[in-house]
Formats: sequence, C-alpha cells, structure tokens
Amino acid sequence: MPARILPTAIKLLLLCLVVGMLLSVFGVTPGDLLNNFWGTVRETWRTILDFFRWGWAYVALGAIIVVPIWIIALVLGRIRR
Repeated sequence: MPARILPTAIKLLLLCLVVGMLLSVFGVTPGDLLNNFWGTVRETWRTILDFFRWGWAYVALGAIIVVPIWIIALVLGRIRR
C-alpha cells in the first residue's frame, strides 16, 4: 500500500490542477469559493447553461448539413454491401 501513495498523490495533484484551471475559466477564485460557495455554484451553473444556449444554434445549423449527408452515406454504404 505505501508504494501507491506517490502515484495517487501525483494523480490528485494533476486533478486539482485541471479543476482549478477549469474553475478559473469561469472566473472562480479561491476567495469566491470560501466567501460565497453557493453563489459561486449558481453563477457557474448559469455560465454553463448560457454556453449551451449559445452553442445550440450552431449545433442546429451544422446539423442541417451534416445529418442529411451522414444519412446518405449510411444508405449508400449499406447498398454497396
């Protein structure tokens, strides 16, 4: 068991780094988390939802082109078999 302490500590350190970088993208600071945890969670959730609302229009626009081409390729692939 002691032999696994170092690899586990390194993995936890890397995970903390990634989570910290992700939170910084949303403008979260350690002080925000300590002073106003639920407000920070709420604002982060709103930012994520705003991102998906913004991106949904582009997904729909791309799907108008991509999905029919994919269906045609699927049908032609099955015909050739």
